[in-house]
Amino acid sequence: MLVVTAFLVVTIVTIAAFAVDLGLQRSAVRDMQSIADAAAMDAARLLPVCDNAALTTAANQSKQRHGAVIGEDAPLVAFAGHLDASGKFIAGSKSGGVCDAVRVTSATTVTRVFATGDGQAIRSAVGTRGTPEVCFSVGTKTLTLNTSGSALGPILDHILKVKLNVVGYEGLVALKDVQVPLLALAGQLSVGTPQELLNLSNLSLGQLMVATANAMPTSGNAVTITLLKTIAVGLMHVNVSLGKILALSTGGGAGLNADVNALDLIGAAIVAANGTNSLAVNQLGITLPANLVNAQANLVVTEPPKIACGAVGVTASSAQVRLDLHTGIQADSVASADLSLGVRVGTGSATLGALTCGQGGGTDSVTMNPVTTAAAEVAGLGGTGAAKLEISLLRAQYNTLLGPIVGLLAPLLGTIVLDVGLGASVGAGGPYERYTAYPHSGLPPTQLFGGDRALNLNVTSVQLSPKSGGLVGLLGQLLNPVISALTNGIVTPLVNTVVSPVLSSILVPVLRLLGIRLGVTEVTMLGRPSCKTVTLVEPTQG
Repeated sequence: MLVVTAFLVVTIVTIAAFAVDLGLQRSAVRDMQSIADAAAMDAARLLPVCDNAALTTAANQSKQRHGAVIGEDAPLVAFAGHLDASGKFIAGSKSGGVCDAVRVTSATTVTRVFATGDGQAIRSAVGTRGTPEVCFSVGTKTLTLNTSGSALGPILDHILKVKLNVVGYEGLVALKDVQVPLLALAGQLSVGTPQELLNLSNLSLGQLMVATANAMPTSGNAVTITLLKTIAVGLMHVNVSLGKILALSTGGGAGLNADVNALDLIGAAIVAANGTNSLAVNQLGITLPANLVNAQANLVVTEPPKIACGAVGVTASSAQVRLDLHTGIQADSVASADLSLGVRVGTGSATLGALTCGQGGGTDSVTMNPVTTAAAEVAGLGGTGAAKLEISLLRAQYNTLLGPIVGLLAPLLGTIVLDVGLGASVGAGGPYERYTAYPHSGLPPTQLFGGDRALNLNVTSVQLSPKSGGLVGLLGQLLNPVISALTNGIVTPLVNTVVSPVLSSILVPVLRLLGIRLGVTEVTMLGRPSCKTVTLVEPTQG
């Protein structure tokens, strides 16, 4: 037993000594990698500088700031360089004398406890400037900025069944000046990549509001944060998909470095949360014209607007909407007119074509290319078929239109009811391109592409309605010449002077409520370009 015990003690002590020395070596390697990673990212903030001495100084200052104590006897060494097409670090500048990467090497001596001699732990990391990113919106800004005018409140009250007048929805307008880092928002939602953020399921509008509030800078926003969280309590049952309102760059882990306007984010989420439910126009604070009888106007958002955040190539689009209108119209020349139509507005879009970060006091700038404006067309109620206008003519008009003799025959002719087919379209414009430079402080004004185009109705067909009575109803299609005369004398003027203005008086304010203008795409930058982000090259070098 004494022999066996002596053998085991020697064996165990040897293994323990090896474990201790190996643990020290591994710990030193891990610490050196951590120091190299942090220093490489801090040194990368000086890029595109190619000065090795300046980069080495920045790396060692970073080491001191992080409180590193291991390896104090071995200063960090930094080398400027660039990345080739495969992502490999190459020392020295690329063509043009620009360096876009820096390699930092960290080393320390490991004093062994049991083994003879000392060991070394050497690790390196390569840092590079992150891809510049920015957030912008297309056709969503008007919705949020109208909050103080009670545009957002009625939508929340009516659709989401939350009575914001209890807490005062006007307070939400303070969000228009608040920028939320997308990375902080993703952290609040416990996701780490753009794709995970877009794929979030079972996310409620209330949870998004709470996450946005927690991701906001606390300085000066205490009241707004409290308001958001108060509203969120009643919205935990309303689901929203971030993939419907956010377009993010997903390549190379990009897409979360930019800041997004808090009010635009919440406003777009509210529209998306509504799904394809219709909104009664008179419940959105829009007054219908007085000459409408029993008017029913509903707005359907078939696809919510998107906010784009990311690098060059990311695209944002305006909402696709349809306005359905069914109403009677009072006009001097007719007994009655019944109108039923749907106006479909397509998608206007903008793509980030170029993003330049000012260097050495230069100016940040963006180029939008291409930009397209939304098309619009008139269709039938519900978006299918043709729009219809039913006109019942007064007998007193016979005399004016067709002469005294026909006027004497008015009782025999009976009632004339016309079914009029209507059509109209505003074609999409573009592609446009525009360069915009950021001012030294603040954001550029909203950029407008295209010009407002009136949606003027035109007569596509006129025929007698089966509702016509008397001799007119019996003769039917034999009265084509009369129909033609009526078209020239009554229908076309009615459409141009009565129906078109009625449609415009409803359509234009409703679309502008959502930030959409016919033939116009509005592009709004929601934050300054994120130009100082840095990242490590994977896998780390060394």
